[in-house]
Amino acid sequence: MIRGLILLVLTMLAGCGEISSSFDSRAEAELIIRKGWLPPAMPESATEIWESHNLDLNIGRGGFQFGHEDSEKFRAVLWPNSKSSKCTIPWSEMERDKREWFRYSEFHLAVDWKNSDVKFWLCYRDGV
Repeated sequence: MIRGLILLVLTMLAGCGEISSSFDSRAEAELIIRKGWLPPAMPESATEIWESHNLDLNIGRGGFQFGHEDSEKFRAVLWPNSKSSKCTIPWSEMERDKREWFRYSEFHLAVDWKNSDVKFWLCYRDGV
């Protein structure tokens, strides 16, 4: 009986992993954008898109590249962000890479404007 209970608990925990996906273009990623795992503000020129999310914790992370020609339009829809978020983000690593911090809805974005590269984190719950 106890072995069966332990096996059941372990089986349930095994289902709590992360789900990942990657896309070559924003058009290919539309379904995941609509599901809320990629930032809707992502430029049309986005490529090398990847994301990983955990449904149980309601958190995610990812990144993408974008065309330099979209820099101004992309920057215009982002909100300045501070490090006050309780979201688990590698702040010092992103600062070392000289990225600027922004928000878009529940997304925290670290943007490298020189290389047109974005890393993002998604935290629907405070304290995660």
